[in-house]
Amino acid sequence: MYPTPHYTSSLESVNIRIKEAKANSKTYGWIRFSIIVGGGLLWWFVEWPTLLWSAFYLILVVAGFLIALKKDLANKDRLALDLALKQIYENELEVLEHRFLHQATGAEYVNPEHPFTLDLDIFGRSSIFQYVNRTHSEKSSDLLAKWMMAPADAAEIAKRQAAVKELSNMHEFRERYQAINILTPLTYDTEDKIKGWLKEEPKFTKGYLWKVIRWVVPAFMLTILALYFLEYVSTVNLIRISAAASVIAFSISAGIQQYYNQINKINAEVKTLALLMKEIESAKFIDPYLQSLQANFLNKEHRASVLIKELNEILNRFDYRLNLVVFIPLNTYLLWDLQQAMYLEAWREKHKQYMKDWMSLLSTFEVLNSLGTLSFNNPDWVYPRVSEEKKFIGRFMCHPLIPPGARIFNSFVTIGEKQIAYITGSNMAGKSTFLRTVGVNLVLANMGAPVCAKEMEFYPFAIASSMRVKDNLEENTSTFYAELKKLKMIIDRVTAKEPVLVLLDEIFRGTNSNDRHIGSKALMKQLLHENAIAIVASHDLQLASLADEFPDHFTNYHFEATIKGEELHFDYQIKEGVCTSINASILMKKIGVRLEG
Repeated sequence: MYPTPHYTSSLESVNIRIKEAKANSKTYGWIRFSIIVGGGLLWWFVEWPTLLWSAFYLILVVAGFLIALKKDLANKDRLALDLALKQIYENELEVLEHRFLHQATGAEYVNPEHPFTLDLDIFGRSSIFQYVNRTHSEKSSDLLAKWMMAPADAAEIAKRQAAVKELSNMHEFRERYQAINILTPLTYDTEDKIKGWLKEEPKFTKGYLWKVIRWVVPAFMLTILALYFLEYVSTVNLIRISAAASVIAFSISAGIQQYYNQINKINAEVKTLALLMKEIESAKFIDPYLQSLQANFLNKEHRASVLIKELNEILNRFDYRLNLVVFIPLNTYLLWDLQQAMYLEAWREKHKQYMKDWMSLLSTFEVLNSLGTLSFNNPDWVYPRVSEEKKFIGRFMCHPLIPPGARIFNSFVTIGEKQIAYITGSNMAGKSTFLRTVGVNLVLANMGAPVCAKEMEFYPFAIASSMRVKDNLEENTSTFYAELKKLKMIIDRVTAKEPVLVLLDEIFRGTNSNDRHIGSKALMKQLLHENAIAIVASHDLQLASLADEFPDHFTNYHFEATIKGEELHFDYQIKEGVCTSINASILMKKIGVRLEG
């Protein structure tokens, strides 16, 4: 199925479900109102033979109300999920029209010191991250950024590719998983709270006295309450005993307050954990890597989603303390706070060894899902072949951030070490865009993602680039010195024989033309001496003569412009050989510079 029809039909279906859920919500509201008002009036006007019968009727009314409330809450959960799905379908339809600038930019990952991310627009506005990212949790966003910043090894790339291929066709799983993350994104704050709580030593479950108090006091209080309804205990005595029990219960609660603060307000995110795990557990994966990830949530004795759901239910019960009308009688007669604290400790001691792995694995699924969506949205992209030989072969490549209707495809091949592709060309002819096209597609390939090309084979090179250099006023660093720092990083890496692809655009631009030529020539020779693999774009036509000195290792390419009258025309196609056309003078004339004398 193609992406546009899929998202369009899915949007139509979800809009119908949303309309139905909203109607159901109103119905459940009226049902609850009728139960409370009608049941209350009937209880008030009927003469009950005994207090016990009156209490039994009230229990039935409350039970009916709670059943209606439970159905309403389930309906609201479905509505919330459908609203999130609607948001996804609308967003993807926008992205398919190449409108994606409303998405998270990943600006927090921008680092001028990184070997290539600034040069290749990996993070920030109108970046690869902004185009690819469909994560919503903080940990998943960081993991996606990490995958973009460094290549995986060949085996890991192959595993990811296979997983992404399968996920790209699992529309329901992928979209539901994203929708659940949209509802309550997982945060590091919640993860830190959970990790801190997991490290705590048991306080209540290891004490024999607490176990006795836990059962003896509620048993005694429930007996008194039953005797009251059977009219063996007077109202005055019930009040006296309840008051005494209340003092005991709330003195215990005071000691539990700090314990409660550790895990306060994480219920919604714990519920998200359970829902995500349930989606993974119920999925029918064929890919071995996805199956291995899924296996971490499945066990002969338990399912992770069930255990996390139990934790969520305990936390929800703990939060009854926020509603004094409910909490005061529960704590007085059942020692509610102590019960929940002991349930939490028992859960922790039994399952804490699994929790950390589960949260990391959920992030892996979320990142793989992002790449799955990228693949589904671009059915004409390909999964590149990983090579053991140091090579880069790209057939009909284009930059993925260029809208489909404006894309110009280029092919490029470099095989073996000690290779420099030297690109000359007119201003605005496409040299820098081509460098970024190669770099960005290599970044995607190194992640295990599909690439914007018809065919690609690659070695998982790291990338080292110097293309976009900025000064730094805080460090009192000039543009030229900033460039020297980047070039030193590149020289150090190739000297250390790291498998890197070097991308250079107009090097030594911050000095005079003579020094620039001398420095550029020396750098080219040093790169060849160190067996480096590089693509270099420059206006310096004299450097093209290095092809005569190193015919097997230095290859000239160019982009050119054609002149028709006073207008320039670009085809943005890379060609072999040295550029012979110039366009700077024409551009200068167009802005009013008089070049004649």
